[in-house]
Parts: sequence; C-alpha cells; structure tokens
Amino acid sequence: MFDLLIKEKVRQPLLSREMLRGEVAHAKAATPSVAEVRKKLAEALKVEEGAVIVQSIVDHFGSQKAGLVAYVYDSNEDALKYASKVALARNQPTRGKNEKAGESQAAVVEQPTKKK
Repeated sequence: MFDLLIKEKVRQPLLSREMLRGEVAHAKAATPSVAEVRKKLAEALKVEEGAVIVQSIVDHFGSQKAGLVAYVYDSNEDALKYASKVALARNQPTRGKNEKAGESQAAVVEQPTKKK
C-alpha cells in the first residue's frame, strides 16, 4: 500500500500537458512500480490511464518516501505525440509474476498550490 501526495501542478499548454511533482509514501513496502503509480494517478485525476506518463520515481535513501514526476496529457494521442519513446516504453503495462489485478491500494492527497 502506498500514498501519493501531489505537491505541485504546472500547466504546460504548448505540450498539451500538466506536470505533477509529489511524493510516494510506501511505508514498510517496496517502492511501487511505475504501472501502479500510473494507475492510481489516473483514477485519482479521473483521466484515461494512457494520458498519464510517469517520468520518474526516485527513492530518498533511508526513507520510506520517493520523489515523483509525472505528466498528464490532454489525451492519449497527445501523450503518444509529445512523450519521449523511452518514457512511453517505461510506462507500458506489464504484469509481474507476483502482481495481480487490483492488488495495490493507494490514497492520493493533493496539497493546495500557490498561485503565481
């Protein structure tokens, strides 16, 4: 089980996307996979899973938190058009031998963003 905390949202209209920065808290568990984080972000933001690209999940040494950078595109077509080939390959749905559909549970908390 893991929790997502969205700390910052930045709209990038030229690329038809929104950049999200946040944290993944995974108490007493391994760092969640890109597929798990992508699925939970899509559910929380009520967008199609194909429009969400997880750019990076970086662990903080000695902590049970990881940094998160993800992009939410306006449509699946925009994601295919603007996301890098490496990011698209990393976000392909794969199912591990121990992973079952609907196995992980997560809560998403969104912090209020500061308007500039």
